[in-house]
Amino acid sequence: MKNTIFVILCLFCLRSGTAQPLASLSLSTAYEKANTNYPLLKNGQLLQEQTDLKLENLDRSRLPNVLWKADASLQSETVQFPGDGQVPIQIDLPLYKLKTYAEAQYLIYDGGLNEAKQDLEKLKSAADQQALQVDMYPLREQVNRYFFGVLLLREQIKLLEVTLNDLATKKETLEAAVRHGAMLESEVDKLTVRQLEIEAEKEQSQSGISALLAMLGKLTATDLPDDVELLLPDLNGFHLNQNLSRPEQTLFQLKKQALLGNENLIEAAQKPKLSAFAQAGLGYPNPLNFFDNSLSPYAMGGLSFSWKLFDWGKDDRDREMLAIQSQIIDNQRETFEFNLNLLEGKYREDLAKLENLIERDQEITALQGKILKQLSSQLEHGVITVNDYLSQVNAELKSRQKLRLHEVQLQQVKVDYLTKRGAL
Repeated sequence: MKNTIFVILCLFCLRSGTAQPLASLSLSTAYEKANTNYPLLKNGQLLQEQTDLKLENLDRSRLPNVLWKADASLQSETVQFPGDGQVPIQIDLPLYKLKTYAEAQYLIYDGGLNEAKQDLEKLKSAADQQALQVDMYPLREQVNRYFFGVLLLREQIKLLEVTLNDLATKKETLEAAVRHGAMLESEVDKLTVRQLEIEAEKEQSQSGISALLAMLGKLTATDLPDDVELLLPDLNGFHLNQNLSRPEQTLFQLKKQALLGNENLIEAAQKPKLSAFAQAGLGYPNPLNFFDNSLSPYAMGGLSFSWKLFDWGKDDRDREMLAIQSQIIDNQRETFEFNLNLLEGKYREDLAKLENLIERDQEITALQGKILKQLSSQLEHGVITVNDYLSQVNAELKSRQKLRLHEVQLQQVKVDYLTKRGAL
């Protein structure tokens, strides 16, 4: 009994840990899953880690800097003061000098330069992260293709099944006529052949659905069965002239903010700098006492002040270059939006064309169905042959397929338009 309970618990755990196939998948959810699963997304974490390291380095650069240095020199002559009997001073410095010391430097005030560098790194990081979103945006168009490929093939299967049902009903009628000797069995065989052909078309369409769902499942990291329900957004309130809301627009804005960060960097570089230093070590001769030519310890410290008063217009030229770069970004954004707005007319024409085609398809399908109904009655009375009937079956099926094709294409154009405008 205990073993049985243990086995049941193990099976339950295994089942719970296995991803269950989805019963339905909306287009927006597919977008999110595709973004989350795409390998390029891993760069987002790497970019953040890179920025954190840069910011940490900038923080550490404010800490005191300690160096160990050593200098040695040999010269052809040096200061000598032999003195004479009247001046009791004699200076005879060696021709070589040795010095080893530790030096500490600390930047007390940098004019906000370090802070400006940190702000600039943060702005660059935000732009890099947004560029990643721009690179992944085309995934939406890929998801759209898979979605509508599956929807179209499913509609074809539905139409083929309607035709198969009609043929099956007609076949029963003709088989009865064969039994009564009113029709040749070969005529029934013609219907059977057409049934087999349509079944083959169904299998081909189903195979296409399985392939598209497999690719969509791989893209979104989900298990999608062949009967998964694909949900489109509500398109009843669809209209053109949607506002643009693309990630590229945010990227252009972040790039301009990064340029502003460079402006702050230029301004900080113009401000005065104040630092402190300390030095201690050994020197021969004594580096601080001119009269001591022995190996001596020494120490010194102080403050250092600097202020660049004149740079020959370099900062002004740097600002001009930033202004030019800003204008380039504005032109890139304007070009991007211009190209998207150019598509407005194309989508308008495509929608109008498909709406007109659907209206004509509806009329043609109604007429083809009416003709098929008449020929069906004529076939039962032996007025026409099965070949005549099958010709009309094919014509009626083709008209219904064109109608559904154009209806699905109309939905696809609307979704593609909303995707291009960033409205989904």
